[in-house]
Amino acid sequence: MMSEQDLIVLGGGIVGKTTALTLAQQGLKVLHMAPFLEPKNTPIQSQVDQDIWQSRVYAISSSSKKLLQTLQVWDALDQNRLQAVREMRIMGDSGHEKDRLCFSAFEGAVPQLAWMIEAQHIENALDLVSRFAPSLTRLQCEVQNIQLEPGHALVNTSEGHFRAKLVIAADGANSPTREQFNFEMEEEVYPQTAVIANFSCTQPHLQTAYQWFLPGGDILALLPLPGKKVSMVWSTHHDHAKTLLDCAVEDPHAFCARISQCAHGKITHELGELTLLNAVKSYPLRKLRAKHLIGPDLDPKIVLVGDAAHVLSLIHISEPTRPY
Repeated sequence: MMSEQDLIVLGGGIVGKTTALTLAQQGLKVLHMAPFLEPKNTPIQSQVDQDIWQSRVYAISSSSKKLLQTLQVWDALDQNRLQAVREMRIMGDSGHEKDRLCFSAFEGAVPQLAWMIEAQHIENALDLVSRFAPSLTRLQCEVQNIQLEPGHALVNTSEGHFRAKLVIAADGANSPTREQFNFEMEEEVYPQTAVIANFSCTQPHLQTAYQWFLPGGDILALLPLPGKKVSMVWSTHHDHAKTLLDCAVEDPHAFCARISQCAHGKITHELGELTLLNAVKSYPLRKLRAKHLIGPDLDPKIVLVGDAAHVLSLIHISEPTRPY
């Protein structure tokens, strides 16, 4: 028997889960499928181990919060892992006090600038709420290919064949769907890698996000997490990123000391001593954008969203502030 859907959403990340839930709550019959998606009959781990801090951290804007509230996801988040950001300080590479730019929620008369939370906690909340969407079916499977037929698309998978009027591809930066239908891409590969990790600090971060532009072109950001904890994103050239990763494995204390010595000692002044909380990871920085988000041209039934549509490494494109 061929399964008929209004929409099929591909991709098991935050964008895929949010897209599927949003459309299902609009009353559409949605099939959400991905290789690593939890099926409905499998218990969901509602909380990540409280002693483990995940490297992937998201900054949630006010508009994203409104969407999550509309979906009933915001209240399902673990509030103990949610950190408001009420100030942002961006420091130039000269080390001078005037070489900075500050943003304050208090001065802007808003409750906060953003919220920080680990990606896994957002996914857990989305998984939980998705269980109560009656028109949403979730299926863990491998997509083999997609065929376009009059009036619908046919998605062939390891679990069977499924028809829908539209397929939404949220299957990541290396989207197989985008590749199959030859969506034309614009890509710029940066000569930098982002090194990410989480730390505890001996001084409170005061709900402040820090970003330092370092001599030589590196950008080091320390973002607040609940308690005396921060999440680091260090944008640096590839060779130095490898050196940092090796150092973190061989001598975590030396790795923390290397970070504390940056920015003319201002990191230690603001946050005190740092202690590594988890394994250090990295990812190359690049910009990727599909020239068209809907295709194919002659018979459009595929829509690209999320990283399948565009990848933008924001930390790379920031510019240092300088005194005038």
